[in-house]
Amino acid sequence: DSLGFSVSSNSLSFAAVVLSPTTTSAVVTNTGTAALSLSNLSFAGAQSGDFRLDATNGCTASTTLAPSSSCTLVVLYDPVTDGASAATLTLTSNAANSPHTLALSGTATPTPRPRILLSDSSLAFGSFMVGTSSSATITVQNSGNAALNFSGFPISGAASGDFARTGSCAVGTAIAPAASCTLTVSF
Repeated sequence: DSLGFSVSSNSLSFAAVVLSPTTTSAVVTNTGTAALSLSNLSFAGAQSGDFRLDATNGCTASTTLAPSSSCTLVVLYDPVTDGASAATLTLTSNAANSPHTLALSGTATPTPRPRILLSDSSLAFGSFMVGTSSSATITVQNSGNAALNFSGFPISGAASGDFARTGSCAVGTAIAPAASCTLTVSF
């Protein structure tokens, strides 16, 4: 009886967004005429912490494959920072060509985030007569790459009751990337 080990790919490539893991798989097949036993699966490399076996992985350190049978190796890529990741996954078995190494490579892009860009950082109302009012407007632009949602527009301070807010910016109304709305404050 002979032992044989084959894997559908010697390398696995991933693309993910930070905080949004993704999986890729390869098929491990017993090409021999005797039972193939996996004894160890281990990750190594500078970014090996970005990779792990997924919960749906069908190949474990205790898997035994009958001749011509296979299991599906499912690897999860879960990067914590953006950029490139590289590691290796080594599968050890009772086959003559053991261990078998898979190269892992991943590219992670930043998590989409909104970003507030204000047309001005302060409001000036100038001088005006008692009994009249004055207002000033600021444009709020979303310069990020995800929708901007407001949770509130509090006006605070000792004389906060003397001010009122209006404008097109509103709680519950998302501002798309590159879009803007206005905040008008009256005194």
